[in-house]
Amino acid sequence: MPKPDPIALYIVVRESLDMGMGKACAQSGHAVEKIVDSFHELAWRLPEMSGAEEEFGKFALYREWKKNGSRKITLIANEKEWETLRAEYGKACHIVVDAGITDLVPGTETMMAFWPQHKSARSKSLKRLRSCE
Repeated sequence: MPKPDPIALYIVVRESLDMGMGKACAQSGHAVEKIVDSFHELAWRLPEMSGAEEEFGKFALYREWKKNGSRKITLIANEKEWETLRAEYGKACHIVVDAGITDLVPGTETMMAFWPQHKSARSKSLKRLRSCE
């Protein structure tokens, strides 16, 4: 029997900000919202795309993720890990930038959200991070 390879949306929390529970929950909501918005943008563009196998693959992966429970895994990154991820992924992930209405300075990067992916497809950088407890 093959080993399960679950699909998860990975959210990385910037540890150095020491956000309170409420702030972290709100920022996590923003992170997931960015992924959902990206899905809708992709869905609108699919009919006009041809030969965009990567985009079709992302679309299918998202749909499978939603169908199978929408697993989310929250990880913690220290400043060095944060900068490494930022340099490695740049625009390939969604970075949540705080508006500065409550606890943080406007423009503070708080979380990263990565498109749903099979656990086996995670990068070494994501595999090294510890889980949020």
